[in-house]
Parts: sequence; C-alpha cells; structure tokens
Amino acid sequence: MSLHDLRLLSTKFGREVGERISDILAFWISGSLARGDFIFGVSDVDLELVVNSRPSKVSTTDDMDELREVTARFRRKAIDKGATTFHCFVKERDDLQETFQSLDLALHAETVLGRKPSEFFDLHRMKKNVGKLAMKTIQAYSKMGLLVLENRQPDGVESLEDSIKLVMDTYFTPAPLRAAMTVMKAANFALLGDGEWKKPAYVELFKKTFPRYRDFAEKLWEHRLDQNKLIEKGEEDVRSFLVECIKFTVKVEKLLSRN
Repeated sequence: MSLHDLRLLSTKFGREVGERISDILAFWISGSLARGDFIFGVSDVDLELVVNSRPSKVSTTDDMDELREVTARFRRKAIDKGATTFHCFVKERDDLQETFQSLDLALHAETVLGRKPSEFFDLHRMKKNVGKLAMKTIQAYSKMGLLVLENRQPDGVESLEDSIKLVMDTYFTPAPLRAAMTVMKAANFALLGDGEWKKPAYVELFKKTFPRYRDFAEKLWEHRLDQNKLIEKGEEDVRSFLVECIKFTVKVEKLLSRN
C-alpha cells in the first residue's frame, strides 16, 4: 500500500469517468490524498468531478446511473488499498464558490482531466482573504450544529441519531467529528491569518493557539485516529462525544466573533 497506488487508482477512475460521460470540465484528486496527509485505515479518498450542469439530486457519482457501477468497483479497490471509503463529488461551474475548503482545493488538488482549480478560482484573492473565508466556514458549521442539536437540520443533513448510528454500525467518520476537525483547522487561519493545512500539524498549532481547548483537541484527534476507542465506550458515550463536538464548533465561533 502507498499513496502512489491510491493516486494511480484515482487517476484510472477519472479516466474511466471521462470515457463514460462527455460533459466534463475537470476531474481532481482532492482532500488528504492530494495534500499528502492521508492516513491508511483512517482517511477517505476524495475526488471532484466538475461538469457543465448536474441534476439537483446528484451530489456524487453514486447518484449517476452511468457511473454508479464504476464508482462501486473502484471503491472496493480503494478500500482494499487502505482507504476507509471512496467519494467522488459532482459539482457544476456555479457550485465552485470561493470558500475556505475551495482554497484548500485550489492549493493542493491534483488535476487528472480538464482544467486546473486555478482556472476557476482567484487564488491570490482567496489567499489574501483566507481569514474571512475560514471564519465563514466556522460560522456555517456553528449554525448547522445548533440546528442538529435541536433536530431541525435540513433534509439531507446528517441528524445526531444518524451520526450515532454511523459510528456504531460502520467505520465512517460522523459529521460532527468531521466538522470539529475542520473548525480546528479553520480557527488557526481565522485568528492568525495563516495556519497549517495538513494534519496533525494543524492540530498541534490549534492546541498552542487555543490552549483552553487543548484537552478536547487531543481527545478529538485520538478519536479521529481510532473510532474503535469511541465505539467501545457504548452508544451513550458516543452521543455525549458528538454533542461535545457540536458544542465545540459553537464555542469556537463565539470566541472568534469577539476578537
């Protein structure tokens, strides 16, 4: 197993996608596989397919009849090579807004087909405004977290009960944990105007920058590395931890809003 193997597999998938559909603007390898902080047995393979237009109900290649089988086939191969799962997100041109996550994409994505991310995004402007982009991401997660706690999340958004079931029945990372990790990364940029993109470097920076949340950051990173430690504690402890993750995003947003 190696990162090269997974990148090669992702490239082959992108080329096969290109043979099956003609409406492609770009295909990118993104996330930890592109950044180089992929952790075997922990990380997902994340890919991005950009098309001219997509039906409103399509968010990944699993939602496309012509790509469902090939996605499932490559997912099995990726899991065999050490990924926890394999996603290919489908976006159209208008979906590519300037966000904190888009800056990560523009800086680190590997282009397999079509245009580079820099042809869609103004990288100079995004880097200049990274603090504001990071804060918007934190605010969005905080707002959604409060809705989840009140069980008022929009359709298609993982509920707290869904997240608990995800932890107990699979090895997939639940939304509150993913959100808390992203907020930890974004908080450094929001406060400092700069930061670290790779894990665990951004975890260590967060602990130094926000010492009041050091203990929670260590616990969050521990459970991100090994969800079995969380599962072994039982469903109520899982619930308590996920609620703590959501409340963490809210607390960080309030703290930064005062600065």
